[in-house]
Amino acid sequence: MRIGEGTASTGTFNTIPWDSAAKYLKLSQDITNGATFVTVGQPTQLVSVPYALYAKNALHVPANSIETVKTVYEDLRLYTDVAPNKVLYVKGYYKEADGGGGFFMYKENEDMPDNGGIYIQPNNANAHQGGDATLKGRWVRQYDGYINAMYFGIMKYPDVYTAPYNTISNSSRIQTAINYIADSHNPNSGSNPDPAPPHYSQQRGALALYFPAGHYYIDQPIILKSEVHLIGEQGTLFEVAYGKDYPFMFEIPAGPVTRLCVENLQIDLGGERKDNPTTAGGFHFGARFEGDDTRFGGGIWGCSFKNIRITSANGHGIWLEGGEHSPGNNPGALDNQYLLFERVWIIRTSANANCLKITGAINTTTFLQCNFEIPYVYNTDTIVTPVELGTNILITAVGDYPPVNGAVVSFINCATGGHVLCGFKIVNAENVTIDNCWIEDTEIAIDIQNSEGINILNSRFVNAAGIGSLLGAALPQGQGKCISVLDSHVSIERNFVQITDPDNVKLTEGELFIMGIGNKNVINSRNNCFHDIRQSETFGITEYEEIKNIWAWNYLGTANEWKSGLELSAKKVVLVNKGTDKPIDRINSTINSGETIFIRAEESDIIFNAWNPVNELTGRNIYLGGPASVTLQQGHAAMFMKLDGVNNKERCVYQLVSIY
Repeated sequence: MRIGEGTASTGTFNTIPWDSAAKYLKLSQDITNGATFVTVGQPTQLVSVPYALYAKNALHVPANSIETVKTVYEDLRLYTDVAPNKVLYVKGYYKEADGGGGFFMYKENEDMPDNGGIYIQPNNANAHQGGDATLKGRWVRQYDGYINAMYFGIMKYPDVYTAPYNTISNSSRIQTAINYIADSHNPNSGSNPDPAPPHYSQQRGALALYFPAGHYYIDQPIILKSEVHLIGEQGTLFEVAYGKDYPFMFEIPAGPVTRLCVENLQIDLGGERKDNPTTAGGFHFGARFEGDDTRFGGGIWGCSFKNIRITSANGHGIWLEGGEHSPGNNPGALDNQYLLFERVWIIRTSANANCLKITGAINTTTFLQCNFEIPYVYNTDTIVTPVELGTNILITAVGDYPPVNGAVVSFINCATGGHVLCGFKIVNAENVTIDNCWIEDTEIAIDIQNSEGINILNSRFVNAAGIGSLLGAALPQGQGKCISVLDSHVSIERNFVQITDPDNVKLTEGELFIMGIGNKNVINSRNNCFHDIRQSETFGITEYEEIKNIWAWNYLGTANEWKSGLELSAKKVVLVNKGTDKPIDRINSTINSGETIFIRAEESDIIFNAWNPVNELTGRNIYLGGPASVTLQQGHAAMFMKLDGVNNKERCVYQLVSIY
């Protein structure tokens, strides 16, 4: 049934005053379609009315009930006709409809500092700054959701270079917005920490600074702080301002920075400009104490960075600088830790910079679906293009003490390469995992030195040793390798290796899958797959050891503390030189029960002495299956399996499995 669309017999339907008095509906009908109507039921009160007709009167606002001013920048502070809870509508920040306007309410007891965005203090003498800060009374911006960067007068191109706005620092206004969000009364700093920072009160909106799509020129470094969330759109671009240069676009203050989040930004560092290219880097997270206060440490903790693309970097794209291990210094207090970098893409333009640089202490950090490269080089299979002599990813510690760098750092589904000397360089590091990554067009894909717990798994190497079948190699023929290992412990499993032109003669000239340098490596490699059999060649996995006096630690302080034997770490394939003219009584190895060791007598015969299988008291731990000793002739080999179990002071045994 539609009411109001028929022919009125009396009165005018459109003039019914719906908002005054009760209204009733009486229904009559004539089933013969004649003129005799019979009332149906009782008259019924209308308890809801047509919305549009009601709204015409019920939502009517008297004209000029909310006053308007043109801009925040030129007009709002000069407006002094104030009253408690009075509301003004401001049409824009610098000009109408520029995104920085909105509703402001006057709060007579508010005393927050005038920050040019959320709090504006009336001042009839100066449109561009607040009045006496000791006086109360502020215009308070009314907003919901994210804090729009436009609220603080942050400008996009071309306004940022348009008079009179070209004298205003974009970076300083961004910093003001960040400081507002982070709050100066952080509970972790200051002599009188505020347990309830004012920015967490009910009158605040979301603590995220939103940059709409546009081009923002950055004239000086921006200091990121705790609890800040910077979010852009796919079309949000930050660029180093013309005529400006600085070490990094983003840095952090001293002390810990927690729960920082940056996402959806494009960053152009200006390194490829024809005129006056910059030397700027992207992010520098330098961990340091706040003055002499070492209670809270420093660095970024529990932070995330997503959907960020950094280009034209003549400085480091990202530098995670943790504390270094030195006498009297605890590097763990200056960790960058518990971090997530997701879909971060960095393109560097200088051989002296890294896409990613990690130095000092770092802990529990993941790089997921990230890309680290130089500008793409085309047609390197047909055009000689010299390799760029830089490193995309550098992980190192430079302290004098043992490594403190790289505790559980993972690269998952990442990519690196781009016709460069080195993809990864890992020095003095621990616990670094490269899993399901793509490494392409490198002289040395991964260079590992003096490091432990390095895992290279499930990854793909394409033209990754001596740039494969491509042209322009910098290293002499035969010095390229997918993985180079010096004095390190590395696991290499389930990787795939290929080149784009398997018929290239370069394959026969010594490029290696793995190159072990020196005699202090532990390289466990298995289940890898190769496009061509010649790509599977390795050197240095098999290592030489000598018979020498080794420690039987369960006999400390006794005559049995030292025994002649083999100190193998986790090596599994060893060639034994004579060393001391003694038999082998003991093997020290960090392999686990069930794992095996292959031993070949290299220079001469060697003798193994058995332990007492019932009650070992002399520090021996070799079980020969009956004989008191076994002689392994020169050139022959033996296989031992490590088994656990207690025999007096011994906790494991090396069981002779076979002799070849």
